[in-house]
Amino acid sequence: KPCVVVDLGNAWVRCGFAGECRPRRILRSPLAEHPATMSQQSWLEILSPFLSSMYSKELLCKPKERGVVICESMTMPRAIRQAVTEALFTHLQVPSVLMVAGPAPALYCIGHPDGIVLDIGLKEARVIAVYRGVPLLHTYQAAPLGLEAVHDRLRALLGLPDLPPADAENIVARACFAATSSSADDSPEEDAAAAMSCTLSGSSSGAVVVPPAARRGAADALFGANPERLSVAALVAACARRCPVDARRHLAARLLVAGGGAAALSGLCARLQRELRAAAAAPPGGGATAAAAAAVAAPAPAPAAAAAAAAPAVGPSSAAGSPQGAHVPLLSDAAAAPPAELQGACVVSTPLPRACLLWAGASILAAQPAAARRALTTAAWRERGGALPDWASLSRKDWAFEAPIDAPYQ
Repeated sequence: KPCVVVDLGNAWVRCGFAGECRPRRILRSPLAEHPATMSQQSWLEILSPFLSSMYSKELLCKPKERGVVICESMTMPRAIRQAVTEALFTHLQVPSVLMVAGPAPALYCIGHPDGIVLDIGLKEARVIAVYRGVPLLHTYQAAPLGLEAVHDRLRALLGLPDLPPADAENIVARACFAATSSSADDSPEEDAAAAMSCTLSGSSSGAVVVPPAARRGAADALFGANPERLSVAALVAACARRCPVDARRHLAARLLVAGGGAAALSGLCARLQRELRAAAAAPPGGGATAAAAAAVAAPAPAPAAAAAAAAPAVGPSSAAGSPQGAHVPLLSDAAAAPPAELQGACVVSTPLPRACLLWAGASILAAQPAAARRALTTAAWRERGGALPDWASLSRKDWAFEAPIDAPYQ
């Protein structure tokens, strides 16, 4: 029988069956409602009823009859990972579990093993390069540039600091878009955009008029208009700098944007592509283009970045600053100019919604015979004492339960 595929995100949990193009159900995630610093036992008490309800009420199938493929973040805290596997093996008694590191599986949706994947989630933006189906861990970048940053920018522009998250999400989805430029003087959307009225729900019932400046400016939070002056273009440039020189042009030609909420903003992909190309083509010296290149190449670090740099290094799965781990971007080479290969950067389009790309990619992966050979069985999990290896671990001992597999794209 087809495996159960679960995309475990901060805001939403998408679940369905392997081989299908869309998830069967999209549920509110329990990760956003609790602090990430809780113990494994506390997470087990929360996730066990949630997963049991997902099987019995949403998927309507027996857990013992199907393996599970979990699409997770590389920086997910270890306590959550261990609690998920313990709930699946102990309480639901599933036959096998395969943990897939996001956002790399989204490339399966374009049918190519190479590319750069940018995942914009609720709390953070993550980017990683994938070559021949293998994620290049040293290219991983992350920063607090998610949908919450867009909400904060929208509240500031509207002058409504107490706007509920549900209403902010509704306004962003209905009224906001990403202008081709952060400057309103030369933006063609300046004349085309008009004020829009959005109905509020809950305790703040009524309506709010969203002016053109707020409709255009909310997305600027992803392009430097935030307290840390970070940009998703800077994350992609830093990721490309860490790629092998002979593979940069090949990888930059396939830039895939995934994620829900902010990733679905109209014009976001066009603006990201434009900023990357302009920054890579900027000559050394003055000028507006060079200034844009400097903004992409060297964003101001977050106040916590200096303290984090002096702190002892921790593994990706042990970070516990947020539900998805640390938010400090790994821009150690931020002073360098964007690679010239980004002049050919191209954001690819897919027929699937960007919010479901990670789940759909994991669904394609789970439908392949190699997925069953890579899965962690109940016996192997017990032999390991219930422990899971970190994604940053390169030890063969940690991944001994994985059988050799063929290249997934041959």
